[in-house]
Amino acid sequence: MYIRSRCERTFMVFKGSQCEQSYEEYKYMRIEKANHIHAALLAKGMSCRSWALSNGYNPRTVQKCVKLFAPATGRKPRTELAKAIMFHLSLAIDFDLVGVSDD
Repeated sequence: MYIRSRCERTFMVFKGSQCEQSYEEYKYMRIEKANHIHAALLAKGMSCRSWALSNGYNPRTVQKCVKLFAPATGRKPRTELAKAIMFHLSLAIDFDLVGVSDD
């Protein structure tokens, strides 16, 4: 079932109890804030909590990392755990959250 929002830009797809943003809209999404990261995970079909549990992290620790180190904050993770969480989140949503270069 497709529903068009008032702004005519966002299409939502309902599958059972999940609500996902269509992939066409997701792949052009700019991820800057914590809620953008949560939306990108939802577009992939998982919540922040489900992603954390499936990757062996504490859900509260992942939420804190997302809030503290979202690109708009300008802060970079310093601890190994925070770096690992943000790196694995980057892989999950196909967007570089850490600013890792290939050098």
